[in-house]
Amino acid sequence: MNVKVKIGIVGNYGNDNNGDKAILLSIIRQLQKAFQVETNDITVFSNNPKQTAAQYGVTSYPLYHKNGNAAKTFMKTYKLNKEIVKTLDFVVIGGGGILMDLYKREAPLYGSYAMMAKGSKVPYVVYGCGAGPLNTGLGKWFIRYMAKHARNISVRDPKSKALLQQIGIKREVHVIGDPAFSLEVDREGYSSEPIKIG
Repeated sequence: MNVKVKIGIVGNYGNDNNGDKAILLSIIRQLQKAFQVETNDITVFSNNPKQTAAQYGVTSYPLYHKNGNAAKTFMKTYKLNKEIVKTLDFVVIGGGGILMDLYKREAPLYGSYAMMAKGSKVPYVVYGCGAGPLNTGLGKWFIRYMAKHARNISVRDPKSKALLQQIGIKREVHVIGDPAFSLEVDREGYSSEPIKIG
């Protein structure tokens, strides 16, 4: 008997960026191979949920809920999307260059998903991300939080690993390359480096 697994994917998706499209497609295919999960059991938090749902056959919800200033947006997003995260079996945060604070929203936004998952007792991984720049105390705090509570953390290059270690992350960080490249390496689209949960 097959047990249904519901998986969430969080990243900078739905922006018509070909690199992010390739990353998302690669992650979806890896999940299908590793867990025999159907696309309708995958939830993607996206900047353009309608487009993402139509393009990949997944369920999709807004990545964030704009509500005036950054603090109000953070609170509204946390409140609404935590209810969705609670329904999932695990969450993949990644890939892409999201472990950074160059833009004010990035670290708090993606860090909030780590908080939602931890608060809901849903395991999560940080997968195939790029890190940097990280210059603010708040940004570093959110990224450390994400790393501390993740089941597994992997980055796409040695510089990202070094930066995470530099800001105080002491746990093992795996360097696996950019998930998008797995689409070119394997004609079936599956990465040779599976997503690890623990």
